[in-house]
Order: sequence, then C-alpha cells, then structure tokens
Amino acid sequence: MMIRSRAPRYCTMRLMLFFSGILFIHENLVALPQNRQILEEGIAMARRGDPVGAEAKFREVLSREDNDEARYRLAQSLLLRPAPKLSDLEEAGRLLSHSIGIIEKIYAPVNTDDLRTRRPPVVPLAHRYLYLSLARWGLEDRIGALNALNRAAYWYPEFKEAQYNRACLLVELGKDAEADLIFRRLKR
Repeated sequence: MMIRSRAPRYCTMRLMLFFSGILFIHENLVALPQNRQILEEGIAMARRGDPVGAEAKFREVLSREDNDEARYRLAQSLLLRPAPKLSDLEEAGRLLSHSIGIIEKIYAPVNTDDLRTRRPPVVPLAHRYLYLSLARWGLEDRIGALNALNRAAYWYPEFKEAQYNRACLLVELGKDAEADLIFRRLKR
C-alpha cells in the first residue's frame, strides 16, 4: 500500500525543540570559561521555549569568540522560531554550513581509512545536516535539502528524524515509492 500524504512543508519545524547535549572537546569548539555560562543560559532559555532570548545569548558568545557550539545553537534558534523569516533561514544556512565545515574536518576520513569497515556514527554532524536541510527546505531549495538529509543519513544512519524528513521531502518531490519505503522502515 502506497502512503499518500501531503507532508507539511516544515515537517520537523513543529517537532519539540531539540538541543542535543553533545558538547565537543576540541580547542576551537569549547567556549572560554567566562562565555560558557552565557552559552549555558542560552541553552536553558531554548529548552524553556524562548528561542529569541536564547538567540541573544548565542549572539553574545559569538561576539566574544569564534565558537562552533554557539554558532550551531544560534542556527537552531533561528530555524525553530514560530515563523522564521527568509533572512533567518539564510543566516541559519550560512551558520550551519560553516559549522559543518569545522566538524567535517575533525571527523573526515584519512587516506588510510577503509570506509567500508570503519565509519562510526557522527551524531553532531548529522544534526547539523538535519538543520541545514530545514533551512534549505524553507528557502524552497528542495534538492539542497534532500542532499543535506542524505548527508545526515550517511553520518548517522539510525537518525529517525532525518529519515522522516527525507520521506516527507520525497513526497513533495513526487517520489512516493521511495518515500513509502522509508516510511515502512521507520514503522519497524
């Protein structure tokens, strides 16, 4: 049976606000001690459902230092507003693309890696690709959104939110059979 549903335009935009608890230990990614508190306040505000207040905190951290976690969290806040503006989507896309570049350098395979046997899931990178897909989807760049969701699935194959959004997007693109397969796998 083919699943015929018109997926909402922003399938995950209405999902519960999700901020991963993953913090990175890398010299370019960890906040300076005086900025860590501001960052934590922003995360707490976002969890309480105040993305605008959280955005201000993340911008404050970014004004003081180049901080990837603040960049990522700011992009989340911009995307998870009740009605993100076009400029919010564009800014979130830029922030996430920059963040992805940093994280991919950390987890990029080296020439000696055998990718057929070694490819650990990289959850932080998959989350960034998910949010990048939302930004691109909102900007009507469905192919860019699909590419980002494919990358999210590459870095974390068990990422159900990415798979669900990929299926919703495939329905919008008229690829119902492919979407049906994904929906069936998600039901298992």
